[in-house]
Amino acid sequence: AAPANAPRISDSEERTITIENNLYRVEISNKGAVVKSWRLKKYLDDAKPPRVLDLVHPEASEQTGGWPFALILDDEQLQTAANGGLYRAGVPEPGLGAEKQPESYGALAASPLRAPVDLRLVWSDGHLEVTKHFHFDHSYVVRVETSARLNGSPIKAGLGWLGGFGDLTVAPNPAPVESVTTYYGEGGRITNYPHKKLEGIDKWGPGLWQGGKDYVGIEDRYFTAAFLPPNGSAPGTLETRYWKTWHNVKVGEQETPEPVPEAAVASSSSPLALRVYVGPKDYDDLKKMNPPLQGLVNFGWLEFIAEPLFHGLKWLHNYIPNWGWAIVVLTLILNMLLFPLRISGYKTTLKMQRVAPQIKAIQEKYKKYSMRDPRKAEMNKEVM
Repeated sequence: AAPANAPRISDSEERTITIENNLYRVEISNKGAVVKSWRLKKYLDDAKPPRVLDLVHPEASEQTGGWPFALILDDEQLQTAANGGLYRAGVPEPGLGAEKQPESYGALAASPLRAPVDLRLVWSDGHLEVTKHFHFDHSYVVRVETSARLNGSPIKAGLGWLGGFGDLTVAPNPAPVESVTTYYGEGGRITNYPHKKLEGIDKWGPGLWQGGKDYVGIEDRYFTAAFLPPNGSAPGTLETRYWKTWHNVKVGEQETPEPVPEAAVASSSSPLALRVYVGPKDYDDLKKMNPPLQGLVNFGWLEFIAEPLFHGLKWLHNYIPNWGWAIVVLTLILNMLLFPLRISGYKTTLKMQRVAPQIKAIQEKYKKYSMRDPRKAEMNKEVM
C-alpha cells in the first residue's frame, strides 16, 4: 500500500521569534526555521558608533539565499522547499508531558522568549515533514534536534551555517573574510579551510559527506560557531561538507565579488542531535566543552612561549581587573625574572670591551699571514 500523506503543516504568515539570555539575543524566522540574527551582548563591533556584535551577515545571506541553521538535504528541490516553508512555532505548555511531544506545544504567547526555553518549529507540505527543536539555556551552547521525513520515512538531514560568519566591521587590511575559516576536529586534531582552499558546492554530490568528525564549525579570529554531538557520544560520529559561494560587496563605486565560506554537519543517526556553541573563542570556555575546543585559540608558531604568558596574564587579571595594568605588572615580573640574565650579558660585554685593544693588537700582528698559513693558528691561541 502507498504510504499515507502527512498532514500539511504551515503558518499563515512570516514572523520572527526572538530568544535571549544575558549573553545573546537570537532572532529565528519561521520561514525556513533559520537564524536571521545572533547578537552577542557582551561584545561590540568596530562600526562607528559601535553596535552589539551580530555574527550573522544578512546582506550575504540575502544574496546567496542561505542562512545559519538552514536544512541541508541530498535532494536540492526538497531542500529548497524546506528552507522556504513557513514553519509553525510553539513552546511547551506546562503540565502536558514530554517537551518533545507535539501535543505538549502551544502557540507562542509572547516574544522575546527568555532562556531557559524550548522552541519547536514544524512544517510539512504533505510529503516532506521537517521538525527543528531548539533548547536555549543560560550558556553559549544551544541544543538542536532536527528530523526530516519523506512520505513517512526518515531521511538524512543536516544543518548548515550559511551566509558568512563573524565581524564584518573590523579593519579592511586584511579583509574580514580572510580570517574566516571552516574547520573540523578528527582524532584530536583540527583541520582548517580558509576560503582559498575551499571549492564550490558542486564538489559535494548527492549523498556525499565526509565522515568520522568529532566536531564541525566556522570561525573568524575571535568568535566561532561549533557543532558538537550530544554529551556521551562516541568520537567521530559527525559528517561534514564545506564549500564557498560568492556575494557582491561594494568597494568604492564598484561591485566586487567576495567569497562566503560555508559549512554543514550531519550524522548517520536520525534525528540529528547537536550541541552548538556560538560565542567568543574564550580559552577557558572552549576547554570545558566536550570534546574540548581550546585548540581553536591560535597562539601561532611561538605557542610554547605565548600560551604560558596568556595563562599568567589571565591569572593576574583575577587580582588586577584591568587588562592594561595587568599587562604592565606582567611586564615588570618578566623583567625581574630576566634581570640576572641581563646582568650576566652586561658583565660579558664589559669584559670584551676591556680585552678589545689586546685582541686588536694580536690581529694586527698576524694580519700579514694568509688564512692557510700554519702561523695563523697561533693567533687564535693567543686570543683564547
